[in-house]
Amino acid sequence: MALAVTLAVLAGAAAQSATGVGFGVLAAPALLLAAPAAGPFPVLAAGAAVLAVTLAENRAGLRRRVVATVVLAALPGAVLGTALRQAADMRVLQAGVGGLVVISGALTLGAVRIPASRPALAVAGLLGGALNSVASMPGPPLAMVYRPADAEQFRANLSAAFLGMTAVSLVTTVLAHVPSPADLALTLAVTVTALAGQLAGRRWARRLPVRTVRTAAVLLSVLAGAVLVATSAGVHR
Repeated sequence: MALAVTLAVLAGAAAQSATGVGFGVLAAPALLLAAPAAGPFPVLAAGAAVLAVTLAENRAGLRRRVVATVVLAALPGAVLGTALRQAADMRVLQAGVGGLVVISGALTLGAVRIPASRPALAVAGLLGGALNSVASMPGPPLAMVYRPADAEQFRANLSAAFLGMTAVSLVTTVLAHVPSPADLALTLAVTVTALAGQLAGRRWARRLPVRTVRTAAVLLSVLAGAVLVATSAGVHR
């Protein structure tokens, strides 16, 4: 199990570096199965480090208005997601969320196109904030809506938005469940592994055209939903 978690974290960090999405998609389910008592804190904290590095590498593409719209909408979403995590049956919650993500992603890959307007970005931020608190996966809603013409903008603004969401979700998560020393030790191990995976992803991240980056982000989102559905049977409330 330790090897599987390590590989998932490495792969997720490499994908995040290349597409702006992927760390939570691949690392969160593995950690959820390996250490369910830790909750989302280790993935959120490690993800924040990965996002900060990705943002720094693509900072020229940052568009503050896009990020502000998403992050402000994510605030109530994070509170809602944390409340749902505490009150709802996690099997039902994750299966339902995963199913919606798969359906939405499949439609996005097909003929359906959601205009990247400010209201659409706000809704994506709201849903992403909730999903981040529930399963450490803020990526799917925004990856399906945001479609800039430049890969650097895609990575920079997704990373900045997710970093803002993650900061909010970390606060609500810690208020709901203070991490134990074991949780903190796991967080440190996951963070170091993730940064190593990100270094590997940097070698080929800039070679990908924007269309490939966007498609890969949506495919990873669909994978996230499928993994949530598949792992929900093994999640204990």
